[in-house]
Amino acid sequence: MMKKKIAILVYCLCLFVITAVRKPLMRAFAIMNDQNLKGMIIVIDAGHGGNDPGARISGQDEDEINLDLALKLKSILERAGANVEMTRTDDVDLSDAGAEHIKRSDMEHRAEILNHEDVTLFVSLHCNTSADQRCTGSQVYYRKEDEVSRKLADTIQDHLRVVTSSKYIPASGDFYLLNMTNTLGVLIETGFMTNPADLSKLQDEKYREDLAYAIYKGISEFLSVLV
Repeated sequence: MMKKKIAILVYCLCLFVITAVRKPLMRAFAIMNDQNLKGMIIVIDAGHGGNDPGARISGQDEDEINLDLALKLKSILERAGANVEMTRTDDVDLSDAGAEHIKRSDMEHRAEILNHEDVTLFVSLHCNTSADQRCTGSQVYYRKEDEVSRKLADTIQDHLRVVTSSKYIPASGDFYLLNMTNTLGVLIETGFMTNPADLSKLQDEKYREDLAYAIYKGISEFLSVLV
């Protein structure tokens, strides 16, 4: 009887391991087989950082979530063949030392990186907040009157919706990095830190991996049509 129980436990453990490992392995193979991103230069902007932590809810700083997600996305895009640049890779901002207007200096330097002529596209990663704690889900913003940016936003939002169950649709955004750049790009609000359920998910590493993969799939699908 004891041997039978042990055998059942081993069998269940094996099923658990296979289930846990299968999805990441399938993703890894899919990424390695993707040829669409070779030769592409993609910039990932992890929003906030340094002197500007972004939103701070229940002791959680937004810039930490943004950076971890950005690093996960970077790893996936590079495995798919893309050349990836980051506006930051640590808890820093890009402002000049002694700058009178720290936020403006930071944003100007980010825009300079995104505007480089060799950049294929960029994504700026953020978390949302709202006075209404019921607000939940991701939303992608595109540059006003930019049809290509809107299509990129549509494609990424479609894949994010599978992960976040968001009811939002892409919208034109009045954001500095969209207004002050000419390079193709979008700004992504991955979830609402003011919604307890969203915040809990955003703090989960596995969930951030799912977000990163969804963003990658959106970029890959968009570029496969574009090229």
